[in-house]
Amino acid sequence: MHALDPLIADLRASGGAAHHRRLVVLAGPRPWGIGEAARIAAASKTEDTTAPKTEDDTLWLTDPEAVPGATPPAQARRLLGREAGTVIVDLHPEADPDLIGVTLGLARGGGLLLWLTPDLTRWPHQLDRQRDRLEITGWPPEAVGRRFVSRLTRLIEADPSVTVITPDGPRPAEALPAPNETPSEAPSDPACLTADQAKAVAALCRASTGRARRPVVLTADRGRGKSAALGIAAGRLLQDRPLKIWITAPARQSAAPALSMARQILGQRPGDQDLATAEGGHLRFISPGDLLDLQPEADFVLVDEAATLPLPHIATLLQRHPRLAFATTVHGYEGTGRGFTLKLPTLLDHHSRGWRAVRLQAPIRWAEGDPVEAFGAKALILDAEAPAPPEGDLDGAEYVRLDRDALGADEADLRDLFGLLITAHYRTGPSDLLRMLDSPNMEIHGLKCGGRWVSAALISAEGELDPALCADTLAGRRRPAGHMLPETLIYHSGLLAAGALRLGRIVRIATHPELQGQGLGRRLLAAIEAEADTLDGLGSVFGATPELLRFWRGAGFSPIRLGVKRGKSSGAFSAVVIHPLSPRAQATLGAEDEAFRARLPHQLADPLRDLSPDLALPLLSGPEIAPRFSARDLAEARRCAEGTQDPDLYTHGLWAVVCWALRDPRARARLSDDDQRILLRRVIQRRPWSELGVGRGQAVKAIRGALGALMPAAAHHAAALASLKP
Repeated sequence: MHALDPLIADLRASGGAAHHRRLVVLAGPRPWGIGEAARIAAASKTEDTTAPKTEDDTLWLTDPEAVPGATPPAQARRLLGREAGTVIVDLHPEADPDLIGVTLGLARGGGLLLWLTPDLTRWPHQLDRQRDRLEITGWPPEAVGRRFVSRLTRLIEADPSVTVITPDGPRPAEALPAPNETPSEAPSDPACLTADQAKAVAALCRASTGRARRPVVLTADRGRGKSAALGIAAGRLLQDRPLKIWITAPARQSAAPALSMARQILGQRPGDQDLATAEGGHLRFISPGDLLDLQPEADFVLVDEAATLPLPHIATLLQRHPRLAFATTVHGYEGTGRGFTLKLPTLLDHHSRGWRAVRLQAPIRWAEGDPVEAFGAKALILDAEAPAPPEGDLDGAEYVRLDRDALGADEADLRDLFGLLITAHYRTGPSDLLRMLDSPNMEIHGLKCGGRWVSAALISAEGELDPALCADTLAGRRRPAGHMLPETLIYHSGLLAAGALRLGRIVRIATHPELQGQGLGRRLLAAIEAEADTLDGLGSVFGATPELLRFWRGAGFSPIRLGVKRGKSSGAFSAVVIHPLSPRAQATLGAEDEAFRARLPHQLADPLRDLSPDLALPLLSGPEIAPRFSARDLAEARRCAEGTQDPDLYTHGLWAVVCWALRDPRARARLSDDDQRILLRRVIQRRPWSELGVGRGQAVKAIRGALGALMPAAAHHAAALASLKP
């Protein structure tokens, strides 16, 4: 008998009794760790009576050259939906937070999760692939930090639920919590594994068959079976009727559990592909971008990982589809939906007649109180929440620029900061924690009141690129690592000189959810600007929404680019805003706002034809720019307004006048919101009459009324232009 056999047997026995997993860290040389893990896995085959007998009940994540048949760590997401009694994760090449997060859920209750790591005292000082992952062009390799690994080892050593084994033997073990003897509620649905899941399936079926405009919202931590609930409900509905059901998620892989479960309910072969029934019903995957753009006919739309969609896109779906269901992970490796769940209720109250929230709390693969889940949440800060708001006067909020070494060592402050950042963004995951702590060009700025975070920003120092690299970037031959803002300015806008600028890209900015609307975000940006002695400018790249656009413009930033394709995973168009600070930045970037608004009407007629008016109209607005309309354009617009000519006869003249009107704040003031929307949709975006929401006759009447409201201002503008001619 091997010296470790009794220990491993005890871990399996206690874990099996509680239906909990155990985390074992094999800390030592890699060959030793692989050998010990293989021996533990082999011994476990005879001990685990719950393991499937038809296949090896061990999952290896390491280099296949080291362990034949292993899954390479880079392909870990392929294993989502799998489970095993023993899961072995090789962390010697790199302490990859995404790998850790994905694999936390692969071991079933009663199983073992084995981590292979270097000696814990040496690991924080040992170079690995993290240096390559976080490499930034122009920064020395040694500038990549090791704070994430240092913190991880500290947590391992401090947690009594983690068994650490070295070549010298195991560290002394402490008693683990007693099993939870409280019996769980039995599910009412035989296809479901928990009562929570059964309630979710029932709510989903009601949302599809009951009164319209009553969506259901499923929220759960990872491993609670919410995605499977979507599939069970879809399968049940398709058994009854030939419905057209669409499921959207950031990637097909995210929707795989639902698709697979639906196939199982319908008695079809397992798989994650689209399915159809003999009666003509279907369940098909569609990306969020395609769902928004293609607007497919649907009886029921399932939105999995809904927190990846910006709220304006959720609003669009609520308007278009009377039967909807949303599901999102609140705390999980793929990112947190906490900010989403804080803001969604207000949106739902506005757009729906009634909606139902269902929270899935009972784990599927393990029991409540599982120590591996608890340790993973702590290590990756998956369960972080925004700190309690301060009670003091916000006028006394103090600007701070953080020392990341101090932050990495202060667990409470780190959790509060990460919790604050989570509330502001639809997808904050483990890799964000790594970059925040260890990227060489990352800075953390914030406002604190009474010692508590009220606003924070992550800023990436970018630019000062080599001229040859800038030329290659413009030609599309090379891209500078970690310099997103100058790269997009060079490649997309052709601004070669932007590469020499020293720019601060605001990667993330967040204000406490209970303190928003009080100007704290703008105060923080103003403080950053005041301290930015060496910066030529500030900027940001983000998924555009009207709310964010208003914020950035209010802080003095100008939009200079909008991507012409939606992000497939979020459905958002990427926007770039810039705020020049130095004279040379003003000389290089100062005209970009005007150039962008000159391009935008042409883009709105084709690639951005489906851009929401709520976003398009504020992007167009600003000081007057060319092109200016002619006297003939004005005459044509007047004839359309008076009803003597059909608007389709004078598309160019109307386009010139409407472009001017939607850009000029004084002209827009004469138009109602509905006027602006119909002029944008028909005259600028050239949408068909059938897409305007009213009949053609009513639409023509509305356009004529809007043009009539503009004529006095347009005539005054034309006269002013004429007076300027020599």
